[in-house]
Amino acid sequence: MWLCGTANEKTSFIVIEPTGVIQGYQIELSEGDVAALDLKNPNEARILNIATLQQGNPTRITINLIGPIVINTRTGIARQVVISNNQNYSARHVLYELQGK
Repeated sequence: MWLCGTANEKTSFIVIEPTGVIQGYQIELSEGDVAALDLKNPNEARILNIATLQQGNPTRITINLIGPIVINTRTGIARQVVISNNQNYSARHVLYELQGK
């Protein structure tokens, strides 16, 4: 999916939903992030991770598992957060890499 900015339409990111793609990916949010997002229930949170094509190596795609974008599906409030359990993940998790090129 593409996540596009509203203030600057030239700002956009490729994002993926990690469910079914990153096995066992579980995020922990700080109390401050839960409050800022006005999350009343964990099921209200939609998680998106930013994907990056590596400069100079377009055959390698990584995703940021440490700083997902969390969207409250009830209110539409969204923010990029640094998850509390960030030590378990990488900001450059290899999603795809074409071998032999």
